[in-house]
Order: sequence, then structure tokens, then C-alpha cells
Amino acid sequence: MEREIVVVGSAAGAVRAAAACAQRGHRVTWICPDERAVGTPDLPEGSGRLEASEPPGPLAEDVLGPLEPLAAPERALAVGGRMHRLPLRPGQLLSILGPSATGAATWGFARVRAREAMGGVIGSWSEIRSYRDWVSWRYGEPLFQGLFGPYCARRWGPPDQVGAALARWYHGVASAHAWVTPSEGVSARFERARHEVEAKGGSVRSGLPVRRLVVRDGHVAAVLLAGNRRSRVEGTLLVASPPAEVATWLGEALPEPIRIHVARLGHRHGLQVLVPAEDAELPDEVHLVGHGGPFFRITRPGRLPAYRDLAGHLLLHAALDPEDPLWTATDREVEAAARSALEEIRGIHLNAGRVVVRRQPADEPCWSLATTPSWIRARAAFASLGIVGVGRAGTFGHLDPLGEVRFLDALLADVPVGEAHRLHVDPPFDQPRWPGELPTFLQR
Repeated sequence: MEREIVVVGSAAGAVRAAAACAQRGHRVTWICPDERAVGTPDLPEGSGRLEASEPPGPLAEDVLGPLEPLAAPERALAVGGRMHRLPLRPGQLLSILGPSATGAATWGFARVRAREAMGGVIGSWSEIRSYRDWVSWRYGEPLFQGLFGPYCARRWGPPDQVGAALARWYHGVASAHAWVTPSEGVSARFERARHEVEAKGGSVRSGLPVRRLVVRDGHVAAVLLAGNRRSRVEGTLLVASPPAEVATWLGEALPEPIRIHVARLGHRHGLQVLVPAEDAELPDEVHLVGHGGPFFRITRPGRLPAYRDLAGHLLLHAALDPEDPLWTATDREVEAAARSALEEIRGIHLNAGRVVVRRQPADEPCWSLATTPSWIRARAAFASLGIVGVGRAGTFGHLDPLGEVRFLDALLADVPVGEAHRLHVDPPFDQPRWPGELPTFLQR
């Protein structure tokens, strides 16, 4: 049955939400506050590789465009300017950690394995709340200090404050054995989504920032836009914006206790820097530990079908706190930081040419110790008003585009919001008893 759905947002998550609703035959009003934010500049989202642990399904092809299979990504750690390909070999720990730390790490990891083996006989228990707790319990404190801790601090924040759920998500659950990638860029998908929305009788309202959400009788009735314009809301309101922004739009319509919970839900901003550089030996992804300035990853976008014109470039990724000076730095200052990070890695050759900087506000949800209870309460409060978050920012989830489409597919099949989150967004809890092997380091 056709519904009236309003989608708010300018990021790629809003593009996917609008396209998915139109593909399901619904009439969509898409409010795009800043059309320039969509795919400008057109760079891959994240690594550009999507986990296909199950067949993507027809909606994924309709929303993301044709998907091309990829080989599993080749990954490496860069420590102290030297490259160490994953999976690690035991002997590599010596060059990564040094002689004294390697002995302590090997002994600590052996103790963890012995504890797990005995746990099946005599039982074992430990309170695991933070990222540090999770890593130390499975790999030992020396490996946390030498590898995991510095990486976490750069990518997600202080490991004593980051929740264990995030460690499970990135280190503990095996990633997919199949990988795909969209065959077209974000800008092309934006234009196709606009056409699909209008072809189904919907409309796209661009360049009109949201000022307020008008609530009547316990439900959002309208979106008040700049210039005193408004869009009526008669059904579901899908918002691809962080919870804090939604709470600002609601104002006093959101109870004070819920606003307190929303205030605990932080984000880090994403920063991508495309630099003309090359190294034939470089793998698909290089994760930076202990050097590289603010950047946590280097990828090679030219190996993706949709971005072959970027061959001869490297893409650096950073996740920045809102108060980080680099977030508000000029493009020239960001370029200097990126070139400095690449110069620290042996074998990379920098070339002359234009450097492209892309800023992605609220791109990385901060899964802290207080995240889960606060987000459950905030999510329920939004849903009671007819608001459902979509995209990485709106769902407060570490989703890739394929994960976002699966979540949208569940919503459009009338799966309750809480259940859709449990199935597709919330961090996993089903962990094998035996600890993960060290050489994998990152699973996704």
C-alpha cells in the first residue's frame, strides 16, 4: 500500500532512504537541506568495499546500482613507518613491539589462551565494559598497549571510554567471505534517486535547511524550513541526521530526560584526503598505528570499478572529535597534514597534483559506555513521535551502505523499529568462547 513518507537529509544515507522508499512504490517528499553535500567531492564511502555475508537482494541493486564482486581486501598495519601485512606472522611482533614488549605480549597472550581453556572446566568471569577491557581480556595488556590501544585512540577515541561493543564489532566477529562494490559513485546515485522520487509522484526540496519539527497531538505534523516554508508530514518521517540535531529541531516537544540521554550520544567527524601518490606494493588498506598524524587508514580508490579514474592517488581517512583543530583547518593545512603522514611510510612516492579534501559531519557514532541505554531511550522517544533515524548518523550505527539498505528493507516491510535495529544495526553479542586469533587484528 502506498504511503506518504518524508525524508530529511543531504548525506548519502538520505539518498538511499529516498531511493528505497520510491522503489517500494511510496510517495516521497525529500527535503535536501544542502544539495552540494551529496557526493561532493565524489569519493568512495569508507573503504568502498561492502560486506556481502548474504545475497544483497533486489532492493540493494535498485538503491545502490549494479554491484560488482571483489576479492577480499588485502590489509596491512603500518607501525613506525614499516608495513606489516595481515594476517600477522608471530615473528612480526618482534619488529612491531620490540624485544621486551614482544616477550611480555607473547606471555600475556598465552595466559589468555590458558585461562579460556580452563574456563570450560572451572568457569571464569570478568566484567567487560570498555574497549580496553575487551582487548585485554582476549589478548593481554601488552598487546593492548602496543597495538590496539593506540589504534583505538586514533579511530574511535579513548579506549577506556569507548564501549566493548565497538571492539566486538571490529575485532571479534568474523567479516564476510564475499565482498561487493557499487559500480557507480554517490553523485550518480543521487541523480538517479531524485529521478525515481519524482517519477513516483514525489518531490525533492533542495537548499532549504530545517528550522523546527512541529509536533501536534504527540506526532510530528510538519517540518518548518528556512524562509518560513514548511512540509506537511502525514506518515513516517525518516531523518538521516544525528540524534542531537533532531533533538534541537524538536526543542521543548522532547522531554527533558530524553534530551539528557541524547546529549550522551556523540559523533566524530569524518575527513577524507585524496593525495596524488603511488606505491605498487601497497595493499588495498593500510591501518596506521603509532604514526600518521590524525589519520587511521589509507586506501587505494583506483582499484574500485567506480573510481578507476583515481588510479595514482591514495585516500587518507581520519575520524575527528568536533573540537579537533584539523576539522576547522583550511584545505591547505589538511593537505600538509596528509602529505606529512604519507612521508612517514617507506616506499610511498608523493606526486604533484591537486589534493581533494572531503568533510563528513557526524560520520562516526561514538559507542561509549553509556551509549546503549541512552540510545534505546532516545530511539523509542523519537519513534513515538513518528521519527525514524536512517543512515549512519540517524541509526547511530556503524553500517556500510549495504547494511543501511537491509535496515531500510526491514522498515519498509513493517518490521518494528526496535526489532529492525536489533537485526541490522545493534552491535553483536554472540561471541565464540575461544578468543580470536591475533593475526586478524581487524575484521572489518
